[in-house]
Amino acid sequence: MIKEKLLILMLLCCCFTSFSQNKQTGFVTYECTLHIGSKINNFQASLYFNPDSNYFQALNKTKTSDSVSLLMRDKTLEAKTLIGIPDTTGFKIITDKKNKTIFSKEPLMNKLVSVYEAIPDFGWAISSETKRIGNQNCQKATSTFRGRNYTAWFSTKISVDAGPYKFQGLPGLIMEIVDDKNQVHFIAQKIVFPYNKSIPINPSYSRPMVRAAYVAEAKKSLGKLTQYLESSRADRATGKITVKAKFIGIEDIDAPL
Repeated sequence: MIKEKLLILMLLCCCFTSFSQNKQTGFVTYECTLHIGSKINNFQASLYFNPDSNYFQALNKTKTSDSVSLLMRDKTLEAKTLIGIPDTTGFKIITDKKNKTIFSKEPLMNKLVSVYEAIPDFGWAISSETKRIGNQNCQKATSTFRGRNYTAWFSTKISVDAGPYKFQGLPGLIMEIVDDKNQVHFIAQKIVFPYNKSIPINPSYSRPMVRAAYVAEAKKSLGKLTQYLESSRADRATGKITVKAKFIGIEDIDAPL
């Protein structure tokens, strides 16, 4: 009899845990706009979240070109190589909340590589200002993250620590976030909360590199580009010139890790 009671109690605990998890599990579709470089890329992405994980992935396949643009200005040869997304279906970002780690696919010249890092401290400044997004009353927060100044709008009605891309750390779901140059913009279009299914995490991350190593590789690639431009600059200008090569992307590789 005692064993039967213990078994019933364990089953009830499992059911309660599962119910609690489902209450905090959700699904969001975001409309995403990246105006980085000369091309505007619009695509949709999904965010799944529960108390343990966030999983953000682009839904439709769009392609950005990894191009180098050159500009001569006042004896300075400027080269900008786009840290774009060669294929947004590879645009996957997973937050492991238990281990406080983010796994992502990051562009490195003409390929995507697996990277992991500690969840960043966004240092959000929360404002009392509010606005309506869909049927959610949202509150404003601002942050500076790796070279960009962001404004986020989050819903305390959905009191979960989740948002698009790597953004999180607010007392509610991030419904919209945009940088001050209007180059990066994510806005929620559809929300299912609670979401009574499991999160379909399938990152297939093989041998991820720590972010510091990724940044070092990106800068190494940038150095090779600079050397190439310096060796061939006589074809583009006469006299003494300065060569500047720079990556452009969502995150500035020169920003603090």
